[in-house]
Amino acid sequence: WADGGNWKTGHWIQGKLGLSSLGQIVADLLGKVGYDSTMYDISRLTDIVSGFVITSRQTVRACLEQLAMAYFFDMVESDGLLKFIKRGKISNSIIDFTELVPRDDAVDTFTISRTQELELPRQVDVIYLSRTADYQAGTQSAQRQTVKAVDYATLNLPIVLSDQEAKVVADVTLYNAWVGRVQYQFTAPPKYALLEPTDVITITKEG
Repeated sequence: WADGGNWKTGHWIQGKLGLSSLGQIVADLLGKVGYDSTMYDISRLTDIVSGFVITSRQTVRACLEQLAMAYFFDMVESDGLLKFIKRGKISNSIIDFTELVPRDDAVDTFTISRTQELELPRQVDVIYLSRTADYQAGTQSAQRQTVKAVDYATLNLPIVLSDQEAKVVADVTLYNAWVGRVQYQFTAPPKYALLEPTDVITITKEG
């Protein structure tokens, strides 16, 4: 092949033929357990996937969780559909602090809790199938400096990624772990009953 040297950048005909969208892969997995296209919404899963390998007998849920770790989406049931929502949406609802419903004990309307640093990962390692190394296992890492955390987290992804893509997965996973250490608990009034899991909201307070 005259253009064989271009395979690393995706400009090789045989490389292009193997690509699939994330949504198509999810749809195929759901089809194996009896879901048809009227039962789910994958319209937001537009990422291009170079390869996904199922190496052993496992549940469809386990396969979806592996894909979610690499492509950062959540699954939620809404209006009778199983919806797949990409993370990183902008806030779509604003609630004023005065609207929050006091808890039964009437002590705190809005509670903030933080996970201890020692319970968080200092480093995240992503093991993947390297597109540029004949699909051999590769490792990319992300690490936080000057923290008390000592734990390491490892993601084993049977997914074909470039080195840069795997590094992004490691960086975002570590970032999410530390941002997610802060959790907020509150109760919204009935007027916000249409809010669903994966919705992003903003709480405003004067002063």
